[in-house]
Amino acid sequence: MAAPVTVKDLRADQVSRLEQTVTTLSAKLNGLRDEQAAAEAEEKSTGIDLAALQAAASTLQQKLAAATMGADRHKIELDLDDNLLAQRPLAIRHAAAQEAAATKDLEVKRVTAANEKAKGDTARAAAELVQAKQDAAAANEWRIALTTKVVETVTKAGSPAVTVLTAAMTERLTTLLGGATLFHLVEARVADGLNTIEERQQAVMRAAAAVNATAAARSKVDGAVAQTGDDYNRARSAVAAAQDAPADFAAALLVLQKVVAWPAPTTAVQARIDKRGKAATHSRAAANEHAVRDALVSARSARGALAAITGPKKALNPAYNPATDDSVNAEREAAAAAEATLGEATAALTPSLVKILDKWEVAVPPDMMTLAVQALQAADTVKRLATLTDPHKLANDLTTAEAAYAEALDTQLTTQLHQDAAAEDLRARRDEAAAIPDGGDLRVPALPRPSESP
Repeated sequence: MAAPVTVKDLRADQVSRLEQTVTTLSAKLNGLRDEQAAAEAEEKSTGIDLAALQAAASTLQQKLAAATMGADRHKIELDLDDNLLAQRPLAIRHAAAQEAAATKDLEVKRVTAANEKAKGDTARAAAELVQAKQDAAAANEWRIALTTKVVETVTKAGSPAVTVLTAAMTERLTTLLGGATLFHLVEARVADGLNTIEERQQAVMRAAAAVNATAAARSKVDGAVAQTGDDYNRARSAVAAAQDAPADFAAALLVLQKVVAWPAPTTAVQARIDKRGKAATHSRAAANEHAVRDALVSARSARGALAAITGPKKALNPAYNPATDDSVNAEREAAAAAEATLGEATAALTPSLVKILDKWEVAVPPDMMTLAVQALQAADTVKRLATLTDPHKLANDLTTAEAAYAEALDTQLTTQLHQDAAAEDLRARRDEAAAIPDGGDLRVPALPRPSESP
């Protein structure tokens, strides 16, 4: 099986082709300038010769008008016939030279413009090739890390020792924060924050999908490039993030270990935390905020699911109204239900309950609360790494995504190449038509015979 085409290979081929185009056009331009000079010289030479014959004909006409003797008139008429016979082929040559000079002038301008465009395209393609080479080099390093250090990290993250450490962190924070309910509340806050970050990333992807939909509506070829390009970038991002696993895991372990070793606060501080923690628990203030945090996550998910479908439709049709689109009834109803749940949960978190939570929160030393948030983020990192998709699959997915993007890009570049060639031929035909002045070959006394046509 042939190796899949890479973006680097495609860009290299593109640069090579464009460089050859520049070389060909530059050589053609030099030849055209020589031909233009020759055509202009022919136009000037035939013009001088024709003007001389026409001047001589004018003189003969004057002599004929003045002659009174039959023999003299006959001689002048013969000379005038000879002059007109000499003018005919010269007039044809001069007309052809005029058209050739005009044609070459337009062709030189056209090829000069094409050559400058090719040079600009070559410079851009060369820059894209540099980037493709850098991307390829980075991807190769990522692939090596994926199949070695990342695999080892995934195994470590799911090991019994790490499970025990995470449990010890949970137990320690539960004590420090004033009970399991408060620990789970902070956990819900962290989950809400992480979900907010993820949702913004998802929003970027949805916006990209809307752009891709418009690109596909304009052209299937452009749409394929846009979609496969996004897929390729996401695959690169996934691999790039995964290869950071060893460093992320090491940092997370340090935080978890720090929590387990965190010294107990003074008896008075801990008693204050516990007392206010019980108030937050018994009043259901903590539970109610927890419900709000869960509802926020659910509402974002439901809104995102609806937007993922309606976004591209709206991009294609600004008048689109999702409220009247029966095809998204399920998603619209799910979003509405999630918003209703969020509204109910928010209403249940009354100002008096918020005040109880505030009192508990200010009782917790700021550095302890900061450590708790960091620890829960670290626990999330460990959990994510322990369940990381097979690193080998990530590497294969990147290869597959790159091949699909390269294939779509190759189709787009080839199509553009054909379109450019057709457009260049159209410009050439227009120039040929424009080079013939009004009347064209009718500038000579009669239409040239086929053998005389330029």
